[in-house]
Order: sequence, then C-alpha cells, then structure tokens
Amino acid sequence: MGFARQLVVEHAKGSYIVWMDGDIILSKSYIKQQVEFMERNPSVGVAVGSFGVLENDNWIAALENLEYVIQSLNHNEGPTSKLLGTEGAIFRVAAVRGVGGFNKKIKGAQEDRDLAYRLKKAKWDFNVTKAVFYERQRDTWKALYKQYYWYGYGLHYMQNDHADRNRATDMSESNDRVVFSLYAYKLTHRKIVFLLPLNYVFKKTALLVGFIMAHIDGYGHIYKAKE
Repeated sequence: MGFARQLVVEHAKGSYIVWMDGDIILSKSYIKQQVEFMERNPSVGVAVGSFGVLENDNWIAALENLEYVIQSLNHNEGPTSKLLGTEGAIFRVAAVRGVGGFNKKIKGAQEDRDLAYRLKKAKWDFNVTKAVFYERQRDTWKALYKQYYWYGYGLHYMQNDHADRNRATDMSESNDRVVFSLYAYKLTHRKIVFLLPLNYVFKKTALLVGFIMAHIDGYGHIYKAKE
C-alpha cells in the first residue's frame, strides 16, 4: 500500500489528494466541502470527514460501521490530535512531499498512520470536518480477521521505527467497551450494539496475532527506516 500510494504522490499535479479505497463511498458534496476547507486553512495537512450510516448491511458489517459512526460523533468538527488515516480524508500534497511521502517498504497496513505521525512531528494540523463519507465494512468474520491481522502486521513496523510514539494506544483503547455499548444504544436504539465488546475483542486478537507474526518474521528489523 505504501508503494502504491507513493506513486500517486509522485505523479500528483494538483494541490490535494482525496484517497478512494475500494470500500469508500463519498457523498455528493464531499470533494467540494473538503477542498474549500483546505483552502481556508493552509496550516492543515490532513482533514477527515465524518462517517455516515450505511443501511442494509449484515450484522457483522453493521457492527463495524456503527462503531466508526459513533466514534465520529464523539469527535466534533475542528482540530484533532488523532493520527488520521487515508480513509475519508484529504491530504495536502505539499505537506506529504515535505515529510518524504509514504514509506514504500512497509508491509501490511499502517502506511497512512506512519505518514500521519511524521506530519504531526512536522507541525501540520489535523482536522475533522462535516463532509460525509461511507465505508463498506467486511461482512464475514474471516474477512474481518484478515483485515485486522494486516493492520497488526504493519503496526509492528510503527513500533520499531517510531520509538518515541506512545505504544500503549496502539494495541488497545482506553475507553470501556461496555460503557461504549451503552452510549451507542442511547444514540441508535439498536440492540446489536451490545455485541460491540465481542467485536472489539475479536479484532484486537487478530491485530495482536498479526503483530506477533511480523515480529517472528523479523520484519521490523529488516524494514526499519533509515533516518
């Protein structure tokens, strides 16, 4: 993914890149809203939109979508300290090129978080906007497991290359998932949200397995970026 995204950065002729992964759907006004926001805020390197609710998903995909939507509702429009990925986001080309672009050697996912980390260190601002996008989620346990295993594999690189990063936030989240489910039910009135703790444990297990396998493969040592 890092190699593919960097090809886009190297050939881009415009001022911004909106990343369109295969599972992303943009609202009609998304591009216009995001570009206008970036034009008004030259200190912003990355601006992410807000997750919209997708209807007619099966319960596995619906759970994943609801979690993202609720997290999005918890982050009001404005500056954010989160490391923003490419999903639903617009990136300033000058900012990306200024920090060296995407690392082509990263295996697994996390190539976007690696870039975001370097953008943060370079003092670029990150923002959440009202531009709406949708993400089609995996609809089987097998597909969801493979996705988070992939995330975990790439996360091993992040741990090796960025020693000053807060590692505790990588492998787990601080919020209580039961409380999160209650909050989700209050917002949506859908009983399915009480399965969110199970969904969370399943994903984190896959993430951990991917992380361990990358360590066994010696990936972090082979691909550790040179300063």
